[in-house]
Amino acid sequence: MRRIISALAALALLGVAQAATTVGANFQTRVSFTPTCVAAAGGVPTLDFGNYTAFGSTVNAAAVNFSFNCSRGTSILAAGLNSALPNANGSFGLFPSNNLHYTLALTGGLVGLGGTQASAANGNIGSPDVYSYAVSGTLPQQAGRVGGVLPESVTRSVVFVF
Repeated sequence: MRRIISALAALALLGVAQAATTVGANFQTRVSFTPTCVAAAGGVPTLDFGNYTAFGSTVNAAAVNFSFNCSRGTSILAAGLNSALPNANGSFGLFPSNNLHYTLALTGGLVGLGGTQASAANGNIGSPDVYSYAVSGTLPQQAGRVGGVLPESVTRSVVFVF
């Protein structure tokens, strides 16, 4: 009889366990997203005109390259060259100490919508759209000025509006 009562008690407990319910509460996830572009790692390249002798031949410097990683689908409205110097504007520049003028050209743009979309899979953060630009320069035949800083460098920037 004890066995029967123990068995009935065990069955009663199983019935209680099977009758358990699950409750939950909902919540939302939210983000305020600001798309942006950042310069890809790689340091500051030098557009080098080399050694120039007054009235020498025009020098065409080898192009330097820049890449920017942007949020996927970012529209670039304008791209151009800028400088911290008041006497340098857009594609024209000046080595002020040596009084040597130069011109620059900016080419390039979207390499392709190569970015991949992020997913809910663990670790899949996606990849950016990449914009690559090349800057080339020309130092035309000119007189220059004696007593300048050698070598002279001027910081320029590739900028764009998105």
